[in-house]
Amino acid sequence: MNATCVVKRELDSVTISGRVRDMNEKEGGERLARLESDVKHIQTDVTDVKVELRRTNDRLDRLENKVDGLKDQLENKIDELKDQLKDGLAGIGQQIASMKVWAMGLYAGLAAALLLIMARGFKWL
Repeated sequence: MNATCVVKRELDSVTISGRVRDMNEKEGGERLARLESDVKHIQTDVTDVKVELRRTNDRLDRLENKVDGLKDQLENKIDELKDQLKDGLAGIGQQIASMKVWAMGLYAGLAAALLLIMARGFKWL
């Protein structure tokens, strides 16, 4: 009885699998057509993405050129400011040197005046 049940089950499964296979063949064409249309949509989407990527690359290239131009302008302005600062500092150095001479003269005059006052206070003169 067990062998009969097993054989009967196997026959039923073969029959069912045959029916499923027939259904799969019929539905397989439909599935294949759906897959082909899906692939076409994916291909158009990939093409659109490539176009957008090229546009983005072009924009980035233009932006890079603008940034390079601004960088060059800033470097030129910084160099000009450095030159102006060096000229200004050189002028300040000359003014400080002339002030040193003037300060030494004042110091000598102050020392002479103090000695004169001391000489009169001690009645040396």
